[in-house]
Amino acid sequence: MARRVSAFESDGLDREWNIHPWSSLPDACDHPRVRVVTPEMRKPTRSVADIFSGDVDSFTAVGGEHSTDLRLSEIHFKSGARNRWHTHTTDQILLCTDGDGLIATETEQHDLTPGVIVLIPKNTRHWHGAKPGKNMTHWAILGRADTRIAD
Repeated sequence: MARRVSAFESDGLDREWNIHPWSSLPDACDHPRVRVVTPEMRKPTRSVADIFSGDVDSFTAVGGEHSTDLRLSEIHFKSGARNRWHTHTTDQILLCTDGDGLIATETEQHDLTPGVIVLIPKNTRHWHGAKPGKNMTHWAILGRADTRIAD
């Protein structure tokens, strides 16, 4: 049963929201307004995209069929794998969750270790991936954008 939430409880705007209690949602659902992804639903696949160099597995939790505005992907770079120099036409956020990696632009380089968050401004030429001989996993959040390889 939905409950009404006042504007004060929601987002401060002059309207009310219909809120369904989270406890009523199943562990996994594809409700038109809510997508819940549980760990057992995550099934990474080998990526063959031209942007990657080396062994890379990926899982898109939120993508084109779920959201027209955002993409959320988990990327596993194995044994020094990385992506090529590239740009995006919108900002990108990376959240490193495992391993030892790097993020580099034309002017700087930073370590990626678990818990590190990176904001990459739109149109910034960059690459990211695992350090040589290491593995690294990150989540990538990207708005609606074109990605261009920029070797």
